[in-house]
Amino acid sequence: MMLNTTKWIDISSSPFAVSLATLGITLLLGGTQSALCQESVDGGNGTKVSPAAQSDLASRQVSVLPAQTLVKNFSRGDVNGKAVWNRLVLLATPKINSGDTEAVSPMVRDAATACSLTIMASVSNDRPEVHSINDIGLGYSVVAGGERTIVSSAGEDAASQSLGFIPRQVLRANEQQMVKVRLVAMSATLAVLDAPTVFHRKGKPKKYLTRHFLWINPETGEGQMMVWLLTPTALKPTSPATKSQQHGVVSHPMRHVNWAEKETRRIHVDGSEFSFLGVPRELAFALEDLPPGTDHAWTRQAANLAGGQRYSPDTLQSLHLAILSILKSSVAREELDSAEER
Repeated sequence: MMLNTTKWIDISSSPFAVSLATLGITLLLGGTQSALCQESVDGGNGTKVSPAAQSDLASRQVSVLPAQTLVKNFSRGDVNGKAVWNRLVLLATPKINSGDTEAVSPMVRDAATACSLTIMASVSNDRPEVHSINDIGLGYSVVAGGERTIVSSAGEDAASQSLGFIPRQVLRANEQQMVKVRLVAMSATLAVLDAPTVFHRKGKPKKYLTRHFLWINPETGEGQMMVWLLTPTALKPTSPATKSQQHGVVSHPMRHVNWAEKETRRIHVDGSEFSFLGVPRELAFALEDLPPGTDHAWTRQAANLAGGQRYSPDTLQSLHLAILSILKSSVAREELDSAEER
């Protein structure tokens, strides 16, 4: 079957393109429908959020990285109150790795892996040893002209225009899915990012939330992240942030990841989730694993806080302290094991 490329065909809303998008936003961060009902607030799309706006730690859509943003680390994080994306958090490129890989056509492979999902942070360093997070952003990037750059399906820049017809349409579908990725809470040094995810676990694909807990050392500017899986539950918008307002914490180790991690995301293909015509359904592609890093067992304190749908400044800080305690205990165990070996 020949594709007539002389006519612009909008496939972004078709089952084919949406399914292809599962190889992008769904498999790199999220994109399936989740059971969230969180209210969106102003403050995204590259604007610097004031301390007053942060005081209630409201949930909102994650900011979208603008086209032509360079994916690199540099010092200045804001100019005239606008966020400048100066720190790479995670760069993830999908790879068809296991399962019914023969069900994936070369065209689907090429289109799905053309762009890398990119998480960046805007970090300010206005004074020596005082670093803070302005915002967290999400987008897709390619290498063009020797530099990795954020692209857009509507972009007129050279990097965006370099994408082929099908990859551009897939990118457009992925961009439409990014509205489902939430910045659950953020303070000057902490941020919580939730993304609906299809994950291959216990032999089958299933929908989860992948929670990314990010923090920065205010003195050194070093960024770290802890990632874990949640089972999404519906949020009652008028209810307080009580224990009942929790996503379920999946019995799977949390993973410690340093910022600027460059990941090849391995994908499992389920051939039973393809239609008669060979079109992949929502669960056809699933992540095999969390981003590369070090696994850590849950403590009761961390588990009690890890599934929150809302966070006050105090509960967010308590979760951070619980995570730091886990990391500290792990270091202590490693030092003890090393001493015993000597």
